[in-house]
Amino acid sequence: MVDADRSTVSVDQTTMIADGQDFTFVTVTALDGSGNPVPGQLVVISVSGTGNTIFRPGVTNEAGQAAVRFNTIVAEHKTVSAMAGPPSIAVSINQTQAVTAVPPP
Repeated sequence: MVDADRSTVSVDQTTMIADGQDFTFVTVTALDGSGNPVPGQLVVISVSGTGNTIFRPGVTNEAGQAAVRFNTIVAEHKTVSAMAGPPSIAVSINQTQAVTAVPPP
């Protein structure tokens, strides 16, 4: 089972351009209570704010990792969070990441 405290959420950038074309990639690592990877888990991310497009959920690989991407058209501070596991008992991962979307140049 996915452990909410041991699992992680990371982003490939903390500042993005709010033009609908700049993608932020979110990597979720699902770990169990012993720190072992948990493969085959559905991963769904949430992004606070408005104007966001989140592209298809991911499924964790043998390393317990899944990547999901999003973009936005609204310049604002965003918080990225994730859930992992079977839909009926998915676990909300405690770690979140901040991303700032800035206006296009």
